[in-house]
Amino acid sequence: MRQAVPYAIQTNVAPASEGRRPSVAARLRQRSFVPPNLIRALRNLTRYRKAQTGERHARPTGCTRSSRDTAIKSDGVTTDIPRASGRPMLDGLVAGTTDPDVLAELAEGKLRPKIPALKQALVGRFDRQHAVIVSAILAHLDFLDGPDRCCSTSIRRLTLTFRLAAQTTST
Repeated sequence: MRQAVPYAIQTNVAPASEGRRPSVAARLRQRSFVPPNLIRALRNLTRYRKAQTGERHARPTGCTRSSRDTAIKSDGVTTDIPRASGRPMLDGLVAGTTDPDVLAELAEGKLRPKIPALKQALVGRFDRQHAVIVSAILAHLDFLDGPDRCCSTSIRRLTLTFRLAAQTTST
């Protein structure tokens, strides 16, 4: 049996007079599709996650600006230092380590082959004020990661229904 599709219709509006273009009120009376609850939930979660991700990707510029003030030129070696591979170096700077050799050895992943260039780039004057700014930015990035993980988990759980339906129809 076919399930009825829900529609929202506004009925308390006077009809448009003949010969005229339909008014906004008349157009509101037209049927409009209202998605099922599952689809609405997925839309809300993905919109929220997209907004959080946008804010998450806008924040690292603060770390880059702060490092420019310190004369540290790490953005010439790595494009995105607050991410996983450069995060230990930032944590080291915040903790008070200023030796470029020690900081460069903290690099992970794809930055490991670039250690000689990192040693040159990490020479600068990173003061306590810079440490406060960078630690605040890193804490905010960690905070923004929480809702993103939560939304992603919820989206995966909600889309499981669709994945199971696709598997049963394809076999």
